[in-house]
Amino acid sequence: LQYNGSVITDFTNIEVAAFVGNECRAVGVPQQKDGVRWIYFRVRSNTVTGENVVFKIYDKSEDKEYYLSSDEDIEFEANRSLGLPSSPITLVKTVLYSVTASSVNESMGSATIENYIGQAPENSNVIVKATPAVGHSFVEWSNNGTIVSTDNPYTFKITEDTHLLAHFKINLYTITFDTDGGSEITPITQDYNTAVTAPANPTKTGYTFAGWDKEIPAMMPAENLTIKATWSINQYTITFDTDGGSEIAPITQDYNSTVTAPTNPTKTGYTFAGWDKEIPITIPAEDITIKALWTINSYKLTYKVDGEVYKQYDVEYNASITPETAPEKEGYTFSGWSEIPATMPANDVEVNGTFTINQ
Repeated sequence: LQYNGSVITDFTNIEVAAFVGNECRAVGVPQQKDGVRWIYFRVRSNTVTGENVVFKIYDKSEDKEYYLSSDEDIEFEANRSLGLPSSPITLVKTVLYSVTASSVNESMGSATIENYIGQAPENSNVIVKATPAVGHSFVEWSNNGTIVSTDNPYTFKITEDTHLLAHFKINLYTITFDTDGGSEITPITQDYNTAVTAPANPTKTGYTFAGWDKEIPAMMPAENLTIKATWSINQYTITFDTDGGSEIAPITQDYNSTVTAPTNPTKTGYTFAGWDKEIPITIPAEDITIKALWTINSYKLTYKVDGEVYKQYDVEYNASITPETAPEKEGYTFSGWSEIPATMPANDVEVNGTFTINQ
C-alpha cells in the first residue's frame, strides 16, 4: 500500500476491505515474510462476471475512509490468485471527497449518483442522473448556486466536496378537440395536473352532438390528447300543403340525403302552377312546408237555340251562373232553357232552348 509516494508499513490503525456496492466481500489480512509486507484478500462472488470490486481503506486515527486504486486494471477470475509476495499488486491510497445529489423539489423529480455512494476518489468521474416525476422535465444542475450543466446524465471530475442540485420544471400539455366538421373549439394548453374546464359542446349543421370519443379529464394529464366529437345525424320533414289539392305524403329523411320530388298534385277546377318555394335537392337542416300554387280554370258556357249557337261565354270554375234572358222570335214562343247549374262546374256546359210556332 502506498500513500503520497510512500509505502504504508504500519497497519495498526488501518483496516482494508473489498466492496461490491455497499456489500463487503473481503477484509484484508496483513502479511509479512522476509521483510516484505502485504495484504491478502479472499474476495467472494456468486457471479462469473459483471461485478465491480472497489478497495477501501479506513484510517482509524483520522476516522476517514479512502479509496485504493491501482495503475492497472485488476480482473478477477474464479479460484485464481492475483499478485505474489514477490510481485504484489500495488494499491495507492486516494483522497475521497463527499459527493451527494438531490432535487430542489422532490415532488418534481429525484437525483442519484450512479457510480459512487457518498464519496468518490479525487479526480474520478462521477455520474449523476436526474429522474423527473410524472409531468415534469429536467432543466439543469447547480452547485453552490452556479449552473454547471444541462446534461442528463451528467459526468464530472470531482476535485472537492460536491453537492449537486437537480432543477425541474412542470410540463405543459395540450388537449386538442377534433369537432369532425363542427364548430371550432380552442385547444386547452395548461400545466400538468391543473384543473381542466370542459368547453361548451360544439354544434354542427344537421347533427346532434352525441359526446366525445373519450372523457375530458378533470386534471391535465401527462400527455397531449386529441378528443374527437361524435354526432347523431338529424332527420327533417318536408310537408306539402296542396291547398285543397290531392294529398302528398310528407318526406322525412336524414339531413343532406337526396330528395325525390313528388308527382304534382291535382285540384278540381284548377291547373297546378308550381310550388311557392323550390323543392330542395337534399334535405335541409330544418323542417319546411311547401305550398302548392294554382291557376283557376275557365270553361265554356254555350247557349243554343234550335241547335244553333245563340251565345257563348268563358266562365271561371265555380263562378255563379245567371241564366241568359230568353230570346224572342216573332210568331214563336220560346220553350225555356234546359237545366242550368247554379255555379260553373269543372267542364264545359251546353244549355239548349227551342221555339214553338204560334197558331
